[in-house]
Amino acid sequence: MTQSMILPGSNIGGKGVGTFNIEFNIGSADGGHSLPLAGMVDTGSLYSIIPASILDELGIARDEDELFSLANGSVVEMSIGLALVTINGRARTVHVAFGYDDEVILIGAMTLERFGVAADPVHQRLVPARVTM
Repeated sequence: MTQSMILPGSNIGGKGVGTFNIEFNIGSADGGHSLPLAGMVDTGSLYSIIPASILDELGIARDEDELFSLANGSVVEMSIGLALVTINGRARTVHVAFGYDDEVILIGAMTLERFGVAADPVHQRLVPARVTM
């Protein structure tokens, strides 16, 4: 009997992109200030997107600008920076995008990969995944 492998950042238990909300903390990479937030897990988004005003308030530096293709086909430029994200008591540094202040907070696939978890939208939870090298 073979056991299927669940890859970090993937979506299990259903078709299409998995979306549901989780609570997490975000702070500066040096462990300084942090804030509790709620965001939508979106395996269709590569980066986590946090409103720029929140990241600026936390003192997270804008390291570089990236071009992003949106689902509607348009292209936008956003800054990215390194933040300390804590999910379920585990902390990891991840690159996040400085989003517009009226955008929904998104937890993207790269963040899920850093935590070694996959999205289970049926049960609306994150599940451990096998990290491969």
